[in-house]
Amino acid sequence: MFDVKAWAEYVVEWAAKDPYGFLTAVILALTPLFLASAVLSWK
Repeated sequence: MFDVKAWAEYVVEWAAKDPYGFLTAVILALTPLFLASAVLSWK
């Protein structure tokens, strides 16, 4: 089974060790969702 607590600890550790890399990954992951939202709002 997928261990959510271990995954969350890993993400927090990653964000603490490499904040710029973490923010870059988050922004890149969310960009398509923002674009889809903008297109759907425009129509």
